[in-house]
Amino acid sequence: MTPFKKLFFGGIVALILGICAYAVLQHASVVHADTSTDSTDATSTSVDQDIVDLLNSFQTVSIDPSLFATPLFQSLRDFGSVIPTEVPGRANPFAPIGSDTMATPLSGTSKTKTQ
Repeated sequence: MTPFKKLFFGGIVALILGICAYAVLQHASVVHADTSTDSTDATSTSVDQDIVDLLNSFQTVSIDPSLFATPLFQSLRDFGSVIPTEVPGRANPFAPIGSDTMATPLSGTSKTKTQ
């Protein structure tokens, strides 16, 4: 890479870093200025009350039960798929390989010879 390209790309990187630093410092000064005024208490109380009013309006929502008896609702079908059962894994997946205890065989499946 030529020295000109190195200088050019270095300047671009420095410019981007400078813009980012300016934006962060500008935002910090705005936040600091906002917290130093007494009018923010009245504004935040107003905003808080608006949120509480909105939440209270959600509590009063009611659904007409006759909606579920309409033919359109009754015509809805579930196109979901059945989730297959999976084989369970090891008892302790974090134990080293080979340290697992073997499961005991089911009754009637032991392979012992009788004479």
